[in-house]
Amino acid sequence: MLLLPAPLAATPPDFALQCDDALRSPPAVLSRTLPGLLETLAAAPLPPVERLNRYAALQDACAQAAEWLQGELRLRELSTAPRAREAAWLARRLAQGRLAVLIRAADEALRAHDSTRAAHVVLAAQGAMQDVALAHLTGYHPLPDDFWENAHAMHRLAGELDVDADALAYKALRLIGMVDTQRLSPAQQHKLAALAVQVSPLLGLLPGTPPLLDTAALADWLRERSLSLAREGTADAHDDAELYQTLLTDLRSRPMRREVREKGRGSVELVAGLAACWHLANGGRWHFPETGHDEEELEHRARLLQRPAPASPVNLTVVDQSGSGLALAGSAPGHALRAGEFVLWRARGQNWQGALVRWVRYGDDMDTRVGLEIVARRVEPLMMVEPKSGRSQLALSLEHPLHPPQVLLAGRVFNRLAPCQLVGHGVRVRAYPLRVARQTPLYQLIEHRAGA
Repeated sequence: MLLLPAPLAATPPDFALQCDDALRSPPAVLSRTLPGLLETLAAAPLPPVERLNRYAALQDACAQAAEWLQGELRLRELSTAPRAREAAWLARRLAQGRLAVLIRAADEALRAHDSTRAAHVVLAAQGAMQDVALAHLTGYHPLPDDFWENAHAMHRLAGELDVDADALAYKALRLIGMVDTQRLSPAQQHKLAALAVQVSPLLGLLPGTPPLLDTAALADWLRERSLSLAREGTADAHDDAELYQTLLTDLRSRPMRREVREKGRGSVELVAGLAACWHLANGGRWHFPETGHDEEELEHRARLLQRPAPASPVNLTVVDQSGSGLALAGSAPGHALRAGEFVLWRARGQNWQGALVRWVRYGDDMDTRVGLEIVARRVEPLMMVEPKSGRSQLALSLEHPLHPPQVLLAGRVFNRLAPCQLVGHGVRVRAYPLRVARQTPLYQLIEHRAGA
């Protein structure tokens, strides 16, 4: 059964004029006006043919608005920029508005026993559902409450109308729904959406209400592909293999919490990002240990010294916590709270500790929820000097009683390190990287041993 948008008692008298005006508007204006027009189009008591004709006339405008909004999201950091949050909100409304119109139109076609029109609308609605899912997952926002019920209903209708006979669109949607997408980076999310379409022929449907997704063939493909990518050894291949391993984990079962979480109390201070954490751990100043005297390295350190001071620590409310992590909520202006980011946090009267952002969830405004995994009880600022180039970069020494010594570095540097120098104030250690203990879309946590 389709869940329909609440109907309007009457069509606004100037609705036709608003639609016509929208077609002449630039994309920046369209992105703000179209969501409301689509919501009205879905709910207004219009003749079914007029509804579909209006919808068809707005499709080019919808494509322009969607492209403009994606451009806004590419230009700005979603975790910190209000304009990016607004663009994500408008993108969700735009996609949901299109879907709402098609759901209404499908219901009307079925009531009129017009199977040809119903088949056309159901096929379009399945594509719109993928757009809704992508708009929400890339905005780190929960799907609408009625999304999956309508998805299952559209799948049943597609079968009855002999549309999408192999149910590829539905299978791709179900695969996306099995993955904990709020733990992925934006790049990984877009890769997931494309991959879901690519591998949908490998998925099966088993009897059930709703049908169960058979992922056995996909799991075999992911394992084989992961091994092949690991042999390639490139950074891109490693990133893809990491995504495939995440999918394999989620296909087996969602990760179980290792510890009981208790309801949180009070708030904590937090800073996010390697540079901000390094600056804080270094006593709130850009002052670097001696890493070399060649001209390129001196210029590099001079550029680092010109960096402005990072944003001040922010206070976030503790939602719940355990021995290995905590969930926080609030607004963090100036701090990019995104999946895979490194943060320093502390409760009142305690020392700063290091953590990785495991998942994020963004509200319609600037409110954010994050889940942190503690990876260091003590953090020290270092400079890592690459062995071949002699160039230095910011690094953090991470100490945890349950882990061997690790160093946090930005990017994908492990394969080119060999022995390197870790330099701190009064400390110079020749380090031999052993393995990548953890990797996020932004950092590597590298285990190492000291040597002569």
